[in-house]
Amino acid sequence: RLSVFNMIKTKDYCAYVVDVDGTLYYQRWMQIQMALYLLSYYLLRPHRIKEILILYSYRKLRNGNTFAEASNHEQLITQKLAQIYHRSEAQIQEIVREWILTRPLQVLFSARDQHLIAFLQKQSQDGKKVYIYSDYPAIQKCDVLGISADDIYWPDTSRISVLKPSSKGLEYILQSNHLRPSDVLFIGDRMEKDGFCAQGANVDYLILRRNRFSRWIQYKNLLKRGV
Repeated sequence: RLSVFNMIKTKDYCAYVVDVDGTLYYQRWMQIQMALYLLSYYLLRPHRIKEILILYSYRKLRNGNTFAEASNHEQLITQKLAQIYHRSEAQIQEIVREWILTRPLQVLFSARDQHLIAFLQKQSQDGKKVYIYSDYPAIQKCDVLGISADDIYWPDTSRISVLKPSSKGLEYILQSNHLRPSDVLFIGDRMEKDGFCAQGANVDYLILRRNRFSRWIQYKNLLKRGV
């Protein structure tokens, strides 16, 4: 399998499936900005400080594998958090929508990976297909990042209902676009999510380093290898 230690030429692929969070942008930089935003917001609202714990628990549950194969994973996570923190499901949904989906859009552009985005734009210009596949709603993120894709996928239940590392979502993308596993390179940032998902679908993958400087070194090595 393709990894940061075993590169093969990306020009051999006719399609790319690309993760969003931590891949199209540097997640740590955005997390730092959002942490400052959260602190400044809740220091003025100490009676609502528990909402930070709700957000932490939500990310932990969603990034884990407990609910990955469940088609109603979002409902199960919401119900669990409502029980733990004694809030209504509607309140949990509102907190998540505000801080996980909406407010990060304000700082997303400054954290984008310009090199990867330029690479994907070049592939599109050359007639290759680019598909976005995220565990979170991704249309608005792609708009902010300036990404133009042939299609954008996430667990919207109408097409894909599972979370990575389940390979079912990636297999759906392949089937619906008449692609063979050998046609595709999956680009992500986490082996335990993106890498295992690609392995399950028998697709080659490239795991990018999460640190900005480390990824820059990785890109330099890719260029040296003629990738």
